[in-house]
Amino acid sequence: LHTGNLTVRSQMANLENSIGNVWRTCDRLEHSLAAYERALQLGLHHDPDLYACIENNRGLTLRHVGRTEEAIAAFLHATELWTREGEPDLQ
Repeated sequence: LHTGNLTVRSQMANLENSIGNVWRTCDRLEHSLAAYERALQLGLHHDPDLYACIENNRGLTLRHVGRTEEAIAAFLHATELWTREGEPDLQ
């Protein structure tokens, strides 16, 4: 789903992120990953902080299901997004 309204997309992504977090808490990790993927498919390039938050949560879930390489990639992408947003480079 790609709606033209950026605010609506951010709100929908926030909801999917919350759904993913609840599924992760309930140990329903495949459902959690699906919610994060739906959120990321909304095209969040206008909101890099939210994009990074969802990527971080996706990384946590990937780590829990043993998909370590994908988890690392998600964490690195989240770090890159946050660094671009003006956060200090911690290297």
